[in-house]
Amino acid sequence: MASDTLPQIQDGRLGIAPPGSILSYLVSPVDGFFVDAILECEMNFAAKWNSVEILTGSPVTDKLVPPGIYALHLSVAFVSEQVVDVTMDFSLTPPPGAGATATDQLVFSGKLGDVGRGLILFKIA
Repeated sequence: MASDTLPQIQDGRLGIAPPGSILSYLVSPVDGFFVDAILECEMNFAAKWNSVEILTGSPVTDKLVPPGIYALHLSVAFVSEQVVDVTMDFSLTPPPGAGATATDQLVFSGKLGDVGRGLILFKIA
């Protein structure tokens, strides 16, 4: 039987940065959930990461060169009987001298049967 709870949906924005900027995100490496991520640029596939690559305790990074509107989609599936809190920190760091780093954070909380979707938007121009 499916869970009666609605999916958690959250979004964030990292603004505009020049080509060569670095997208970085860190997902709290706690037990009790899986997370997958897909990055797209102008509705075209750019990169994909699965839980094994994301939940290492180190940030996932990607240098972004092609200009366009980017969307990072994250999918969280909770598998613990106990409530688990998941914190996701995001940053977009321009090349040296090209501006300040933009940051945002998403937080999900759930247990077995709960799911969440996150969306981080930004532009490389």
